[in-house]
Amino acid sequence: LFGPESTPTFLGVPGTAKSSLLSATAESFGDKWRKVGDYYPEDKYCYIYVECPVKDVPDVQSGIPERDKQKIVTYIGEIFEMDDPRPKVIMLDEELKSPKLLQIAWQAIKLERMIGNKPFPEGTIVFSTSNNPTDGVGDALQDHGINRVIIYWYDGPTANEWLTWAI
Repeated sequence: LFGPESTPTFLGVPGTAKSSLLSATAESFGDKWRKVGDYYPEDKYCYIYVECPVKDVPDVQSGIPERDKQKIVTYIGEIFEMDDPRPKVIMLDEELKSPKLLQIAWQAIKLERMIGNKPFPEGTIVFSTSNNPTDGVGDALQDHGINRVIIYWYDGPTANEWLTWAI
């Protein structure tokens, strides 16, 4: 469904385990990572979980003046582990609940594989999750971004499927 070339957004009703997609992705790649805080240098990827609604611009990137160069340089938030050369698998969780300013940063990450003016390592995979805008829980799609991503409508189990599992 996704890879270094395409960027899906998984939209679905609250409570359908969309947030578990990152650990499922790690498992499908044969890596050990399962949760935030895990770090396995032998994994093929760095797994980056971004809880978008609780992030602020300085958590992601900041322009800092460098007086000697007379330039504004970009500092990248540590969450993206840019000091690790491995490609990343980045999950932007609850992306559409973010402030609009951050949604612009997420668009660059999703579509250009960049943060600030710095590209992610070759092979980086990015995807996002959120609730349906019609669910009434604060998710809003930006017009200029929605036409450039793949949207998958993520459904939970039917009542019968859930009962089968529950039994």
